[in-house]
Amino acid sequence: MDKVWHQRLAAYHKELFRYAKYIFNDHFIIAVLFLLGGFGYEYAQLLQGPVTHRLQWGAFLITICCVVITINFGRWMTLMKPADWVFLRPETVRMNQYLRPAWRYNLAVGWGVPLLGGIIVTPLLHYVWGVSRGSMVFFIAGLIIMHEVIITAGYHESMLPNEPGWQKQLIFKGILPVVSGLLMLVSPWVALIIVLTWLGGGLTLARQQGMIQWQQAIITEQHRMQRLYRIINLFVTVPQVAVRAHRRRWADGLVRLLAGQDAMQGLVARAFVRSGDYLGMFIRLLLVGTVGVTVVHNGWLAIALAVIINYLIIFQLFPLEHHFDDTVFVRITPVLWAQRGRAVRRVLSRLSWVPLVCFMGAILCGTRDLVLAGLSGVLIAVENYLLSALFQRFRGRRNA
Repeated sequence: MDKVWHQRLAAYHKELFRYAKYIFNDHFIIAVLFLLGGFGYEYAQLLQGPVTHRLQWGAFLITICCVVITINFGRWMTLMKPADWVFLRPETVRMNQYLRPAWRYNLAVGWGVPLLGGIIVTPLLHYVWGVSRGSMVFFIAGLIIMHEVIITAGYHESMLPNEPGWQKQLIFKGILPVVSGLLMLVSPWVALIIVLTWLGGGLTLARQQGMIQWQQAIITEQHRMQRLYRIINLFVTVPQVAVRAHRRRWADGLVRLLAGQDAMQGLVARAFVRSGDYLGMFIRLLLVGTVGVTVVHNGWLAIALAVIINYLIIFQLFPLEHHFDDTVFVRITPVLWAQRGRAVRRVLSRLSWVPLVCFMGAILCGTRDLVLAGLSGVLIAVENYLLSALFQRFRGRRNA
């Protein structure tokens, strides 16, 4: 059974590496670097300013979010498949030999996120609340141990006949960690007691034995994989995620605005609105970019960030040109097929006004400088023209 786990783990890593080259492409890495640079610069400026009552409440809320997010990041992973219910059921007694390596692997890869979250938030706690270094060390250690205990609880739940209700989940994964995290900031001795208490609870859970619950373990793993596939599907098409077209009545006005009077342009507009790929990706990137530009108060850095994210938004919509390649009724209509490149350029030109207005407003809110906001609008407008007209026309000729 130990060999079965390692074979599945190797296949799982191979699958992730295959998708990773599409997710961590050049455009995404550049955007992430600029976002991290902007947030890092603003974080450093925040730690150099005066301590206000508003900043204290902000640090309190950031601490709560850090505790809840970091210790619940990632799920208990077993890599079990629906066929195991049939083919591995005779090995029920030996399934501990399969789950134990899985538990050790989850513990080994799960401590990085709590460590990173603790390292990020502790300078703010030290600056705002004056938390001692000993308390900060125990706070980070407590985040790691609480995360490992929750992973161990997932291992234990695989052998329970009934999954704990949402009330117990809320208390165990929400209320208790938040209370423990805040108490650990009081003094190093209180933090040490809390860390030892969580560690003792985790060791108690790890020693408990039981019989694996096949259906519950398989369903839990399927839900985990579907969540992972949905995240990957934001960057590249995943066969395991079926994307269906949806009728969105609230977007009828948007379709009419994008479509104009051209038939092919209307098809492209409907493809953009009804598809789960293009519209969702457009909204998500727009929201993330607007928030990122708003919180950056350095004018030139905000403009650079807006230009890069705007490029990323428009560039991700280029595949609209080939959306109808497999649609027979479009291909056998010469007029529609010949107009597809021009229709996509027109739709992109009209869509490009949305990030332009959003980023101009975000820069104006973040910097309070009307000149910088106007300059950003000019740069984004020039960039949108080059992307939607010149580059897209070259792309259409090359793929004709």
